[in-house]
Amino acid sequence: MESNAILDKPNRYPKMSNDLLKAAHQSGLHEMKLIVLAASKLPQSADAADFDALAPIYITKDDALSIGFNAKNVARDLRTACSNLRSREIVIPTPFGDKVTGWVYNLLFFKTEIFRKLKERYPDSRHDDEFIEQLRLHNLIDTLPFVMKSDENLMARVIMHPDVVPFLFQLKNNYTQIDLFELAKLTDSVYSLRIFLLMMQWKSSGKVYKQLDELRREFRLLDKYENTKDLRRRVIDMAVNEINEKTIYKVSYELKKTGRKYTHLELKFTEKGQPKNVTPARDPDTINMFTNYTDKQLARAVHSKKFMADYNGLIAAQNPANQSSGAWISHMVEWVKKDPERFTKRPVQEYLDDEQAPRF
Repeated sequence: MESNAILDKPNRYPKMSNDLLKAAHQSGLHEMKLIVLAASKLPQSADAADFDALAPIYITKDDALSIGFNAKNVARDLRTACSNLRSREIVIPTPFGDKVTGWVYNLLFFKTEIFRKLKERYPDSRHDDEFIEQLRLHNLIDTLPFVMKSDENLMARVIMHPDVVPFLFQLKNNYTQIDLFELAKLTDSVYSLRIFLLMMQWKSSGKVYKQLDELRREFRLLDKYENTKDLRRRVIDMAVNEINEKTIYKVSYELKKTGRKYTHLELKFTEKGQPKNVTPARDPDTINMFTNYTDKQLARAVHSKKFMADYNGLIAAQNPANQSSGAWISHMVEWVKKDPERFTKRPVQEYLDDEQAPRF
């Protein structure tokens, strides 16, 4: 049996980098669930120096059922989702530019009983090469249509792309922790899952405030639902209704206008049964929690590369605030205090953890 194989049961609360989470919005419902499932199987307590980024992750039929795959079509959907991830190209933003890569490096399918027999025949790492060669042989046979239909008890051996693993493994900051149990309940719409993942990203504040144009870009809507009425009915309402019906969260939302045009989505959520405070506690992960930060920390946040990339367009080039770093910092710190809801693209901690922009 492969010495570095990952056979662990899923961890209920896996972590994903926020940048990778944004890239995941390009994927379908089952694909997104498999990405989170793969993250849940990575050994977060392992020593990074000893961890093999090419360690195979085994996904069983029971794993797929545990994250909400339909029992009737589990083998077909598992096969399709894995294959789609293998061929899908993703773009991950980094401090050095966008990284274009893929989700999956290598993929094999085979039947559970074949896996058990081979594990008995090749019980230790000395026979890894023979073990893999036999898996490849059965994977080739498994692609034949009559074999695919003969046994639905499918198993997948997935190796995540090495470019992706660092965004899933031993994360210390700029990450979102996801409740796999609640995620599994969402089966009707990919938009339900995407809204749910946004909620997980902003869980500590209980509020998501998003530009509609940005939402359309992240959800890959492109030319779909350009009319706000259609966006509300086919995306937002559908997602909110399913989350309210199936999960532990109670969600409400409002579309906000700038002038006469709807421009922002404000979504609020709390766990069912939790009383709502008349004056909600401020949250340290939101941009308006300035009472917990020193002036030096605030200056660092607004002068980070990510903050300046996100909001540089708010100030005209000829504005005095754009003439020096000191002027920018003074201006932006005051602005975010007065109008915090304008600055919600990322959690404030992400800006604090980011590199500083060059002084000007």
